[in-house]
Amino acid sequence: MNIVVTGSIAFDYLMSFPGKFTEHFLPEHMYRVSLSFLVDSMDKRRGGCAPNIAYTLALLGERPRLMATAGQDFSDYRRWLEAARVGWIAERRVEIRPLRFEISILVGVRRRRLTGLVAEKPDQ
Repeated sequence: MNIVVTGSIAFDYLMSFPGKFTEHFLPEHMYRVSLSFLVDSMDKRRGGCAPNIAYTLALLGERPRLMATAGQDFSDYRRWLEAARVGWIAERRVEIRPLRFEISILVGVRRRRLTGLVAEKPDQ
């Protein structure tokens, strides 16, 4: 059976935060929340919908093929997927642009979530 998987390819950065998010909120500033956290640890993991689905299908004995867009840092990830028997139909590499977008999902000990979108411009 031919299975083609499309979707996002990404790295996930998992961070451990020892405190509670609620300790950092000021009730008088709830209209404008800006928080920074010092984390105990950070772990970089392979992520994205398409590779996770393709990898799982390969573990189940299928030979899935990916069609996706990836960044310049994808080479090691690709070798890992190939070793796991994930094939390719097409791959498009994109150059990292001066404006970077990042999504952060912070999950507390009691499973309360904060989600934020950060847009940064590197120093010129």
